[in-house]
Amino acid sequence: MASSRPTGVTILAVLQLIGGILSVVAGLTALFARDAISQQLSTGANVPPELAAGLPAGLAWFFLITGAIALFLAWGLFTLKGWAWLTTLIFQGLNIASHLASFGSNAGSAILGIVIAGIIIYYLLTPQVKRAFGK
Repeated sequence: MASSRPTGVTILAVLQLIGGILSVVAGLTALFARDAISQQLSTGANVPPELAAGLPAGLAWFFLITGAIALFLAWGLFTLKGWAWLTTLIFQGLNIASHLASFGSNAGSAILGIVIAGIIIYYLLTPQVKRAFGK
């Protein structure tokens, strides 16, 4: 089974928890303020009314779902679940791909994102961390 949790895993889990909470708060805010957001979009941003009506609800559900996934992943990291280790590796790989795709629009941000994701992947693949997750 798993051994004691390395400090770096605790830090990753806390960051995942914070991100999940912020995402849920953003989703709830968009859900409860969707009428005001729709009105602002249709008048201030010249968004077609059909799109302005559906966009806030769609974003709200997106943030709520991604927030719930992030909270579940944070719990998995805190409790050293093997699936959380693998899922974090996959998400960081997707993060690198996303930053590579956006490289032309903002190279500095893309490079920083790639470096951070690379460090996280490297850390998760160290023997001590793999052993903690039972790998």
